[in-house]
Order: sequence, then C-alpha cells, then structure tokens
Amino acid sequence: MKKFVFLLLLCLFSIITAGCQNAKQHEESETPVNGNASGGRVEARLAYEQKGNDVSFNFQVKNQTNHKVTYHFPTTQRFDYKIKDEDGKVIKHFSEGRFFGQVTGTLTLKQSETKDFKTEVSDLKPGQYTIIFWLTANEDQPNTRINFKVN
Repeated sequence: MKKFVFLLLLCLFSIITAGCQNAKQHEESETPVNGNASGGRVEARLAYEQKGNDVSFNFQVKNQTNHKVTYHFPTTQRFDYKIKDEDGKVIKHFSEGRFFGQVTGTLTLKQSETKDFKTEVSDLKPGQYTIIFWLTANEDQPNTRINFKVN
C-alpha cells in the first residue's frame, strides 16, 4: 500500500512539473504585442459621458502596427478598471467581487482595427476622479487613464 501511494505521488509530481515547464516555455516564446519593432503600437483611448451621477465609459484599443495583433485572455474577462478619488483612494474596482468564466479566449486586431469596451458606473458622488482602464490579456496590456468630474 505504501508503494502505491508513493508511486501515485511521484506520478502527480511529475505531471505538475511537466506542466509548469511547458507553461514557462510558452511564456518565453511570446513576442511583444506593442509592435514597436515593426512600426507602430497598439493605442488605448478612453472617452466618457456623464448622465446625472452615472458615467458611461468607452475604452478603445486600436492596432496601429503594420501587422495583426493577438491577445490571449486567461478568463472571460477582457478589461478592468479602477476609479480613484481626489485623495488617490480606490473607490471602485471593476473586477472586485466579480466572477469570470474560467475559459480562455483571444482577441485579434487586424492592422488599423479598433475594439471598443463599454461600461457604465453608477452612483458616483460629486467630485474629481481618475479612472485607469486596461486590457486583462496575458501579453502587453494596453492601458490609459483620464481625470473626470462628476457634478
């Protein structure tokens, strides 16, 4: 019985070790997404519109390289953001308390193609804020930030 348990643990250890090595090899073979070596980069832009205490955001990612760019995502989540108040305190974090499907996915942007990610934030008190928005891809994560005011 002890031999069986020992062999089972040895097999499990071997499988885990092999999986970690394969993941590391994949990570090292990834090429940078920003495309600076071949001209251009992936741009991130952010626009907003206020409706009362609600603010609509449009996070836009545009491929400015001269080739297609593919992003790989570990879950169904594609973007994240944090909103900070005037004191720099995080008052909203999009992914906090949310659950995302454990399904990998990709986003491929052709040359000059744009992808929009829209979301709305409710019940912000009047004041000055900063929002930081980013893709949640495994590769280079295009990001941007803007300051905005809620009246």
